[in-house]
Amino acid sequence: MPNDIRTKEFIIIPIWTPGHYQLCVLKPVLREILILDSRCFETPYGFDQRYTALLRDLAQRINPGEWTEKTGYHFEKFPRQTSGNDCGVFMIMLALYVALDAPFDYTIVDMPALRRWWCIMLMENFTLDNHGKLFSHWTNEAMDLLKGHRQPVMRLRRWR
Repeated sequence: MPNDIRTKEFIIIPIWTPGHYQLCVLKPVLREILILDSRCFETPYGFDQRYTALLRDLAQRINPGEWTEKTGYHFEKFPRQTSGNDCGVFMIMLALYVALDAPFDYTIVDMPALRRWWCIMLMENFTLDNHGKLFSHWTNEAMDLLKGHRQPVMRLRRWR
């Protein structure tokens, strides 16, 4: 681990258990562990707890002392997953919102638009001709894609 890890604002750890993605965020300065599961409302402790002890141990190694644990129950308007295939999008949105310290304002209804938005973000920011372009998700072309007025251009690498 880096020597200055205990001074980091947050450490984002994606968690995968068979069939489901969750998110853990360690906040070393505040000594908080966020275990965020979009399906936490289905059971008292979320979808799967097999990594909780490991995350607690990691937190102690980073910054020894008492840590506070929070789950989706601790957040107002925490987004709930009601279908079986949206957990990956929920996980990356949870990471984004925690990193931005933003209140959760999306729901399962927003998943199709969020999937398109992430695809556009990745295509525009990780292609050769747009490498390094800042805020490209706010371009007119991206807005047209989200509205369905323009078809995405997908460049696939040829395999020989």
